[in-house]
Formats: sequence, C-alpha cells, structure tokens
Amino acid sequence: MEQKLQQEWTWFSTTSSILHERPERLQNLVLQVAKSSPEMGRYASDLARLRMSGIVMENMLFMIWKARSSGQVDQIITQSSLFEHPCTGALTVLADVIKKDLSGCDKRQQETIH
Repeated sequence: MEQKLQQEWTWFSTTSSILHERPERLQNLVLQVAKSSPEMGRYASDLARLRMSGIVMENMLFMIWKARSSGQVDQIITQSSLFEHPCTGALTVLADVIKKDLSGCDKRQQETIH
C-alpha cells in the first residue's frame, strides 16, 4: 500500500513540476527527472513537449490538472483528439492519474492530492 501511494505521489510531483516550471528551465528539469527516476523520464519529456507545443495544448494540460470531475477530464480529452501530436499518450496518462485522484477524493471527502 505504501509503495502504491509513493508511486502516485511520484506521478503528481512530476506532473506538477513540469506544468509549473518556467519554459526556459524545462529541459534541465526533464533531465533531472530522467536521472533520478528513469521510468518517469519519458513521461516528463512528453509532457514538457506537449506544454511547449503551443498555448492551446498548454491550456489543455492545465485544464486537466485543475479538473474537478472525471467528466470534465473526459470532455477535455475528447477535445484533445482534434490535435495530432506524437506525445498525446502523455495526455491520456495525465487524465488517468487525475481521474484516479478524483475518484479517490470521494472517499477522502472532496480532498484531492493534486
């Protein structure tokens, strides 16, 4: 159970770091993530590439991050299908992480991790 919580925390921590880092420092951050956690390196890289691909995609990432329901996340993901990008798999992963947190939030009385 503790390992599972640690894994979830790693996903949230990595996502938050990538979404909130200044653009000029993203490359260094991705390298740090890959060095300390190779399995998270690809996700961090893809998320950073999505963020840097343009304001529309960056806004979409933040909308997923700030979503308050699984339905909202699904709606955003549906909109994202209009965009072709080689890193869109990271969007799906992000959506799954957020939806999992939102579904667990019901058990924690509306308190999300993200």
